[in-house]
Amino acid sequence: MGGIGKTTLAQLVYNNNEVKKSFQKRMWVCVSDPFDVLKVAKAIVVALECPASELVDLESCVQKISQSIRGKKFLLVLDDVWTEDIEAIPIKESSEEHSWSMFKCLAFSGRSDLECRELEDIGKEIVSKCKGLPLAAKTMGSLLRFKRTRTEWKIILDSEMWVLKEFEKDIFCALMLSYNELPPMVKRCFSYCAIFPKDYQLDKDELIKLWMAQGYLELEQNKEMEMTGQNYFNILGSRSFLQEFMIDNIGNIR
Repeated sequence: MGGIGKTTLAQLVYNNNEVKKSFQKRMWVCVSDPFDVLKVAKAIVVALECPASELVDLESCVQKISQSIRGKKFLLVLDDVWTEDIEAIPIKESSEEHSWSMFKCLAFSGRSDLECRELEDIGKEIVSKCKGLPLAAKTMGSLLRFKRTRTEWKIILDSEMWVLKEFEKDIFCALMLSYNELPPMVKRCFSYCAIFPKDYQLDKDELIKLWMAQGYLELEQNKEMEMTGQNYFNILGSRSFLQEFMIDNIGNIR
């Protein structure tokens, strides 16, 4: 099930300082769908910081991997695996209490106590629709942070997106609701990201320059285009459309 926190949990383990000390080599590889064993093998080679451009078959990749890890203690994480050939370790959904805590931290940020009390009942109904998925609760909280009235919150609560058959997975309902509320110019910038392959590591500044080259950024209230691009990037990051971004020392997304 997507959005339950499997990747986040794996990242916490992978980046733990004690784990780093325990392994001489660490590799994080995203498995594509459909599964391509050669592509995965090449990705492991790259994760080992070895050149992979000359490796054209599986045997040469396996040899390179073997040479790189021989005699070493290593950790290999294969992310986004959907097959179940071996026994899976299930991760339970988040409790409604935890989901509510995550949601209100985002949705009620900057509001008075009176505003929070007036919106609490609708907020809890929305959280119940997230079905214990942390990503859904986070996405809804980020969206409703900028909705100031009960009427706006009620529109989200009563949206038909929650019951459409094509959105059986609750995380897709939350993401689609959030996407529909994006300004048109931000939607266009997000759609542009589809040119990149799955699990591609985007550089914020480079992406903003690409948006500028496409003519997607316009001057807003005398802001420079770069600042407009930064704003769009931050919106997409806060709405969970960009994953695993880094934060600099002053809190800006990198």
